[in-house]
Amino acid sequence: MNKPWKEQTPQTLPVYGSGERRFVAWDWSPEGTRVAGSFRGEPMDVGYFSLAENRFQIIAKMDQFPMWLPDKRRLIYGFENKIFIADAETNRTKEIGARPTDEIQSIGISRDGRLIYYTAFSSESDVWMLDNSQDQ
Repeated sequence: MNKPWKEQTPQTLPVYGSGERRFVAWDWSPEGTRVAGSFRGEPMDVGYFSLAENRFQIIAKMDQFPMWLPDKRRLIYGFENKIFIADAETNRTKEIGARPTDEIQSIGISRDGRLIYYTAFSSESDVWMLDNSQDQ
């Protein structure tokens, strides 16, 4: 962003897979060498594309989009109302939080990496029955 357009060299990500199986970029790593995203499918996979190595890496299953931590190595994501942290160097994952009665949505992280935030959605409803007939 600091260079004039003529001094920049845009790079197009390669196509991943075929048909419906594709990579959707979501978050740049802090140093700008990897792009975290989702690999379309049921359920989706979480992973990243490494610009330096020109390759895709799938890490785990997910249903909430990934965000890089400031340490340039780990990312967080959600799957089945749990929050996970993944190490992009080892591909190891660890559960760090869960909301079994709520749906976890919109996971994010503060710039300093000290705060993880998310939306917890809970739906309750009552069923009412109305009898519109009149007793005479």
